Amino acid sequence: MDCEYQWTFTTPADSLVIQTNSLRSGQPLFDATLKLEAQEYSAHNLHRVLLRHPWMTAKVIAGIHWQAIRLWTKKVPVVHHPGPGMFKPANQRHTGAAWSVGKERTSKFEQEVVQKS
Repeated sequence: MDCEYQWTFTTPADSLVIQTNSLRSGQPLFDATLKLEAQEYSAHNLHRVLLRHPWMTAKVIAGIHWQAIRLWTKKVPVVHHPGPGMFKPANQRHTGAAWSVGKERTSKFEQEVVQKS
């Protein structure tokens, strides 16, 4: 899309405000604001949230199973987990280049896979 997005965040404290503005050709298109209030992480607050939204967990579980049924009816094959150490972590934080000029560019994961095969 030919849109420009502007984000604003306040410094987290007792509350956090996040605002986004969408602009098209410099003209405002959409504006959204989210304000979050900090709350103590305690058993009392967890119970209060569960009582205020009792069906939220059931709704999520039902949604997951509904999607599984849809995949099953389409005959999508089940792919099992390959086992520990046989997949590359997706959430690794990279602090810089993992290689330099003239050095081999294979990762430790790729080297382990080659050694095991």
